[in-house]
Amino acid sequence: MVVNMMNGIKSGAEPESAWPWIIAFFILGAIILFISWIFDNLNALSDNGEKSLPLYKPGFILSTDAQFKEAINNRSNVIVYQSGEILDYGGPIESQTEIAVTIAGNHYLKTICEFRIRYW
Repeated sequence: MVVNMMNGIKSGAEPESAWPWIIAFFILGAIILFISWIFDNLNALSDNGEKSLPLYKPGFILSTDAQFKEAINNRSNVIVYQSGEILDYGGPIESQTEIAVTIAGNHYLKTICEFRIRYW
């Protein structure tokens, strides 16, 4: 019970401790971090169980038509490699066919080039 020293009136409410709220927010934060970690690891697993980078992450190698289509839709910047060396810093993919990819008006053959999501 709290007594007001100015007028001597007693109030029935005790001061509330903040510790239960602090603990609750800490637990909630830990749960959110755990759930986000689970989703990150689920998205990083490919169909064959090998770990690969999600498409939106830099360094991801585009290899299937579906991945090229998604990169076109996302306007992802792509770097073109040939024989392990950078052929062109590229940019967003404009279009693709069965044999080639068009970036900034230039055509690159899928069979001899490697296409990676850019870091910037």
